Amino acid sequence: MAGEDLPRFESYLGAAALACGITWLWDYFASLYFPGQTALNFTLLSALIYLEAAFLGAFGLTRRRLTKHLHVGVRAGIGAWMTNMVFRLIVFDLSEALWGVLVYLTSFLVGGCLGGLFASMIHRGEAGAKS
Repeated sequence: MAGEDLPRFESYLGAAALACGITWLWDYFASLYFPGQTALNFTLLSALIYLEAAFLGAFGLTRRRLTKHLHVGVRAGIGAWMTNMVFRLIVFDLSEALWGVLVYLTSFLVGGCLGGLFASMIHRGEAGAKS
């Protein structure tokens, strides 16, 4: 199966929508319970939520693939970050939208990598169990 195609744009958009949906829900609840919080510790807490969301989106996209799990996971993480940044630039003013941009980029990338690696480990385990 060396000729397996990469997922189409719609698949990446679905993974990004899943990841961003979780992060937007977190942002909504955080704005209700922590109004006006932009401190570093709050950003780091949000980074963990963003990492988890990117992990779930990337894993959902890569779990049925046979190859290139990490490659697809990184692409899903970057797509989720880009989708999230467009949303933040539309909804918030510039200073608030750019707060923590590197932290969120790192979270989405690491979450995408972990999602791809986890799917790869599951496939290796299934291949070992079948033989």
